[in-house]
Amino acid sequence: MRPSLNSARRKAPNKFGARPKTVDGIRFDSTLEARYYEHLKLLKQAGVISELELQVKCELLPAQKHPVTGKHIRAINYIADFRVTYPDGTVEYLDTKGYEKQEFKLKAKLFIAKYKQPLWLIRKSGKNWTKEAIYA
Repeated sequence: MRPSLNSARRKAPNKFGARPKTVDGIRFDSTLEARYYEHLKLLKQAGVISELELQVKCELLPAQKHPVTGKHIRAINYIADFRVTYPDGTVEYLDTKGYEKQEFKLKAKLFIAKYKQPLWLIRKSGKNWTKEAIYA
């Protein structure tokens, strides 16, 4: 039997096993991302970092018109999980990933080429967090 159009639709589970989690009223795509947010909050409270931003949109290629048809081509954006600013003004873009899809690897290369700045991958290793440079 087909469900009615008015019934609530269930979102399909993430094929990589990520489960959404809400912390401080903010919905995170995964438990890993939510836990790292909690870690960053503690670092901010301790004064290790001065600013914490979530879901930072970075334009990789601007929107444009097709050269022949004139149709609109959407911009390509990368959305970093976190942008952290340290007291000395240093800025880091951080992404939590359990699995790196091909699209992410391509966007990471474009990000590094455009912004001339490293992109860091955050992973959990036992009880510790590890920060790896992304070379895509």
